[in-house]
Amino acid sequence: MVNSILGYGEDSLTLWALTKGLSEFLGYLGESAAEPTEIFYRPSFGRNIGIGEFDFIIKIGRKTYFGESKWPLSAKRNERNTCRIRLGANQIRRHAQVVKFMKKEHPSGSILAKNIGFIRKRLGEITPVNVLLVFAKREIKSIVVNTKAVYNNIVELDRVKFTVVHMPIEHIPFAEESNFITGMGN
Repeated sequence: MVNSILGYGEDSLTLWALTKGLSEFLGYLGESAAEPTEIFYRPSFGRNIGIGEFDFIIKIGRKTYFGESKWPLSAKRNERNTCRIRLGANQIRRHAQVVKFMKKEHPSGSILAKNIGFIRKRLGEITPVNVLLVFAKREIKSIVVNTKAVYNNIVELDRVKFTVVHMPIEHIPFAEESNFITGMGN
């Protein structure tokens, strides 16, 4: 019998936010009273065609949140309590192209076409909101993404707007003296 599931890194933090920390996360998005109708964890849209995978997709009412996650060990921090994060060109591109990509017809019978069809059917009408979920210590006062400061929880990169959510990590259950997250199971 397994006592607990341990996870490490951005993927585990994201899974924790979508399960154990969901109500807090939705509160940061201004959706505290809302109930998601669909949550996709790490859905792939095909790396071979340059889209790759989001860390999460959350459907709430008419809004569809397409998200990327970053955590403090993948970010640089300076003495002024600023968290510096880098989003790759492919990550920005997938957010810029998601609506067009979801409407596009893909080769019939391919795994990609089946996955896109399934996701499209489950999401229905898409009003996209791009989200950058940053896991960092509560003391962080500002976040810089690629070289742009986040202002009023928004950053624009290559004409793509992202809502930036800073989720403090102090209450996430890390295993003693490690970066492994505990409590991932029941």
